[in-house]
Amino acid sequence: MLKKETRILGISAPKGESRWTPVIGVVFRGSMWLDGVTTCRFKPRDNHLIQLAQAILRTRQYSQLHAVILAREKLAPRAQIDLAELSRRIRLPVIAIIRRKKSGKMPRVKPSISHSTKIFDIEVHGASLSIKAADINREAARELFEVTCSDKYPIPEAIRISDLITKHLSKRIFIPRSK
Repeated sequence: MLKKETRILGISAPKGESRWTPVIGVVFRGSMWLDGVTTCRFKPRDNHLIQLAQAILRTRQYSQLHAVILAREKLAPRAQIDLAELSRRIRLPVIAIIRRKKSGKMPRVKPSISHSTKIFDIEVHGASLSIKAADINREAARELFEVTCSDKYPIPEAIRISDLITKHLSKRIFIPRSK
């Protein structure tokens, strides 16, 4: 049984392309309190996994984190994060949200190729989510989402707030590259 104030780190980034992509991480205590914010930025040719792992390890709340949840697997264009490798580097479970659906039957998701990551469909507050997870089982992931999601939203508050910040950033300073 998880505590109501279990800390997680939710990570999000804008979807467009640019010379650099800002990545925002928000630490939440359960679904109640914002506990901290961390940032890093991805440059197109850098090793995104190493940068992300270093940013996570530098957070003041790292020692108290229970898990890391990514808004999606591809935080930056052409940069899919290897969840199992990230989990190994930071020594915490890592989850990426693949699909969100309010109710009804979930669309099929391609099975995971990696043996160390698993794809699960979970129900949170009446909504269905498909997640890809490393170092955590389905029941523990579902319980983590139950604790870290408010009653109104089926995604953890840390992800919701980091998404809001990145949307604001993309409108203010994120300028897409012309084609």
